[in-house]
Amino acid sequence: MANLLHDHAWWFSDHVLQTPDVELVGVADEREHLLDRMRQKCPPSVRFYRELGPMLDELQPDGLIVLAPNNQHRPLVEEAARRKIHCVTDQPMATNYADALAMKEAAGRAGIKLMVNPYNLWEPNNVELFRRANSREIGEIYEVTATRGMKGPKMGLGVFTREFVKWLYAPRSAGMGFPV
Repeated sequence: MANLLHDHAWWFSDHVLQTPDVELVGVADEREHLLDRMRQKCPPSVRFYRELGPMLDELQPDGLIVLAPNNQHRPLVEEAARRKIHCVTDQPMATNYADALAMKEAAGRAGIKLMVNPYNLWEPNNVELFRRANSREIGEIYEVTATRGMKGPKMGLGVFTREFVKWLYAPRSAGMGFPV
């Protein structure tokens, strides 16, 4: 995992740690208080770093989960791509077209996969819906139309860190921001 400023880091780490055949091997973040918080959740086998490069070089993971503010995805993906390490970012992939294109090109040159995590697909209600649909428990599905939205975590969905709200509500770092 790289950068713990996105609050999905705490949710994502729970899922990674509980998923069979997946091992969290390292976490990189320059903020010691966020590393300390993650240390409390992880088994002793997980290694912690203040810088991403040394973590990638030493651990050589199969993939990297990028959990930075949206405008910081590009340098983290490019650093992983130089080492041919697959990446997943949260949505949106980037805050501007130039960064998105650079990330796509870096992944292509490296021959790695770059995925944008549609986090709401992993919410328990959606997982259950997909299970029922795939098992045909609810019959044959011809069309699905959904409308969904939120006003952001300050509006009652829960906030874990002050750092998250600070960048999420800033259009330059979030790329979209939420209404204040």
